[in-house]
Amino acid sequence: MSDRYQRFLAICGIIAPIIFTIILMIASLLRPDYSHLINFVSELGAVGAPYAIIQRINFVLTGILIVAFTFGLHRGIGDGKGSIIGPLLVAIFGLSSVMSGIFSTDTIQPGSFSDIMHSMSSAIGSVAAIIAFFIISGRLEKDILWRPYQSFSIVIAIVAIIVSVVGTGILGAVGTPGLGQRLFLAVLFLWIEVMAIRLFQISSISLKERLN
Repeated sequence: MSDRYQRFLAICGIIAPIIFTIILMIASLLRPDYSHLINFVSELGAVGAPYAIIQRINFVLTGILIVAFTFGLHRGIGDGKGSIIGPLLVAIFGLSSVMSGIFSTDTIQPGSFSDIMHSMSSAIGSVAAIIAFFIISGRLEKDILWRPYQSFSIVIAIVAIIVSVVGTGILGAVGTPGLGQRLFLAVLFLWIEVMAIRLFQISSISLKERLN
């Protein structure tokens, strides 16, 4: 894989969280009744919601960028010589975002096919991401250029679990489930952002230099 292509895939990972956040803010500004503390992100793209197409496109675009990034991530850790399971699980997280854009949550008819598919894809993607962080940490340890990020990956996975529990439990109980969801997404996106930046930094370092 050329350095230029590797950098391109790294950039996909770098801009994915940024684009998602920007489009999310734009979509929310078009909805004066929308609250980031109370409402879930998916409600912006819900069936029958005004300007829903904006958030649906946001889900799909972000997911595609994350999937592209995983190809570079797999190749960038240990020159691609390692288990593909970790990067594959990150790709599943990206695909779950795409599915969330295709199948919208349904606040009009909860339990509809689209609503069920949306909920399932979101849940699968979240779990896949957390497991991926743990699994990838094993590969990071074997690559001197990535070794310092092993602890980061493990810590992020643990924090994601804690935030998920707090978000669905405590914050949900006090009426701010939207905040809980955003904190959880922020943790997942932080991992992607940091790893993508690192991938970009080492994209021109050859395998020979790594071994030396």
